[in-house]
Amino acid sequence: MLPVPVIVAKMPSALRAFFRHWLPPDLEASIAMFRAPDVAPQFQPGGENGLSHSFRWRELCGWAGEHRLPHLRASRNRHFLVPFEEAVRIAVIIPAYNNAHYLRECLDSVLGQTCPVSEVIVVDDGSLDNTREVVESYPGPVRYFRQENAGAPSARNAGVRQTSSPWIAFLDADDRWDPRKIELQVKALEANPGAILCYTAVRLFSAEGDGGVLRATPVDRLWPAMRYANGIALSTVMMRRDAFAAAGGFDEKLPPCEDWDLWFRLGPGCPMAAVEEPVTLYRLTPTSISRNIDLMLSAVNRMLATSLLKDLRGWERWSWRRRAWSAELSRSAITARETGDPRALSLLLRSLATWPSPWFLPKRWQSLPVYLLRRREGKRRQGGSAPCAH
Repeated sequence: MLPVPVIVAKMPSALRAFFRHWLPPDLEASIAMFRAPDVAPQFQPGGENGLSHSFRWRELCGWAGEHRLPHLRASRNRHFLVPFEEAVRIAVIIPAYNNAHYLRECLDSVLGQTCPVSEVIVVDDGSLDNTREVVESYPGPVRYFRQENAGAPSARNAGVRQTSSPWIAFLDADDRWDPRKIELQVKALEANPGAILCYTAVRLFSAEGDGGVLRATPVDRLWPAMRYANGIALSTVMMRRDAFAAAGGFDEKLPPCEDWDLWFRLGPGCPMAAVEEPVTLYRLTPTSISRNIDLMLSAVNRMLATSLLKDLRGWERWSWRRRAWSAELSRSAITARETGDPRALSLLLRSLATWPSPWFLPKRWQSLPVYLLRRREGKRRQGGSAPCAH
């Protein structure tokens, strides 16, 4: 039997007008959606957790239960009137800047998903290579859009504006997905029907091979740690487009921390789901923007002045500022050590001086002897290679 929204949507206009006198607003919205499937529901601020959708399957099912319509009522293990992957459309947003050499690998991983996506939007951020030729060689759901170079946050925002799909997923052009990535996220969202964002664990890789796994932070442990660390990798995320719009999208002045800033603005009340399998593959490259120590420190400093501490006052604000800055200095020390930057030890010492508590990021104190030994060995090598005086 067809659901009520489909039946009413297919009625003649006069009969449909009669029925609308007793239809609730959410069912009315669902009818409009069936009659115009290419138009995504509009977001309206407010409501539970600050998120109010003009159309919710769960609200429709609850209304059906109250009005004794068993063919519409959701069962214990079924939260949607139709399977989730059939009820929604997913658009993948890929910003690209001179990444043509990685782009085929990226696009192939998206088009090879066991749960197909509806569209793939590649935003060329003013590339000087053959990005356009690579994208236009793909048929079907892959679309090409070009803008003047404005940075990855701007490119992602532009990509979201190009789609009406109710769900969006982000992927950087040099990363790729396991074939089951979208399928596992769909299952996670089915198991958590209130969630508006889903993320996964990450597998690191580089030209040298496998770089290990970054586990997905459990949803109940994202906060308050989100004040000093980004617990969600951008290329893992699939989220509702209306929630993205309501939060204001990515701050185009905050690369490379625009994703962290967005997750923080969604707030601790934002319902999320996590996939424990590492189905997002993140490429490690020496030129990665996240390995630019000065840029990262500058971006986090701006976040501390805007979003990260906006809701705090007094002692709480002061203490969280120092903890967050200490955490970023610690991450910068790790990056400096891995890249051979001589500032590694000084950054770690600054981190410890900013917030010396041994219970906060305890590995900082545990790693201090290693940093000291490496510095000593470095000085010894420099002394050994010095020319002898005659």
